Amino acid sequence: MRKHRKKSYTTVPYPLIIIIAAVMLVTATVSGVVCGSEFYKWYNTAFNLSETVDGDVIEGDVVVGDRINVLLMGVDKSTLLSDTIMLVSIDTKDKKVAIMSILRDTRIVIGGTSSYKINSLIGTSNKEQATIEAVKSLTGGVPINYYVTVQTQAFRDVIDILGGVEYDVPHVPNKFSNGRRGMYYDDPYQDLHIALPEGLQVLDGEAAEGLVRFRYGYANADEERVKVQQDFIKELVKQKLNIKYVNKVPEMYDTAKENIRTNMSPATAFGIAKAMVDMDKTDISTFSMPGSAQYINNVSYFIADTAETREIIEEYFMDSEDDEVESQ
Repeated sequence: MRKHRKKSYTTVPYPLIIIIAAVMLVTATVSGVVCGSEFYKWYNTAFNLSETVDGDVIEGDVVVGDRINVLLMGVDKSTLLSDTIMLVSIDTKDKKVAIMSILRDTRIVIGGTSSYKINSLIGTSNKEQATIEAVKSLTGGVPINYYVTVQTQAFRDVIDILGGVEYDVPHVPNKFSNGRRGMYYDDPYQDLHIALPEGLQVLDGEAAEGLVRFRYGYANADEERVKVQQDFIKELVKQKLNIKYVNKVPEMYDTAKENIRTNMSPATAFGIAKAMVDMDKTDISTFSMPGSAQYINNVSYFIADTAETREIIEEYFMDSEDDEVESQ
């Protein structure tokens, strides 16, 4: 299979809420290894398992080989819409991570006739299960072993608990700048007020949220916004995925546990952490699902390019064992 060249596509708002979930899970597992059985028992009761309309706990695909795929979802305050959907693939053998963002306006057709935006599926009776099935449809059946759902409220708190993230804020001029250098935006309707001066600084939770939500003023809006988000992700992982933050784990979970649902067991999380704790933190491949925006029946959708998506999935999100299972 030919090597797929990584590209920059449009991506979704709030990607960092999902990365925070991943950092918390991995950090927590490291802490569990260090702290022992009492932490394990506490972790095992910290999360809420999502259920389908029939009351069944959502179970993921069986893990085959050394790769684990996790669907990460960030939901708004209403819990009815997904602000972020990311497929994260963890190669525990080669210690590599791949992340694909899925636009929240991506069109999903259910029953052959009804069209939905993928971000609305979390608000249906089947919750995560509906989104999982949609992602599988878009990707040609990628295995999804686990899910993690996080409400956006957890974002600011966790960044603050971690002591903020040092980041070099760029200058992006727009009509809100008023001669100031940095990133400025004001939207009372969204209750979004961004005022970040240019330069290297430690961003607290509110400032970090402003950074990743900012979009007004980029010359190449999608590409530049993606670059800032991805740079922040790398800084977050580089600075905070560290054993010295073990003592922060209980506080993070006390803050976020009511806002997290997952079907990942402690044993699984511990195993991932032990396998990945010494990974090269720069070895993260990031993508957004390829496609284009279209209006259908006067509704704006993102139409995924499923053929190109499948190429990325086969190279970065599946192993040969997955292909063999799928062909049987």
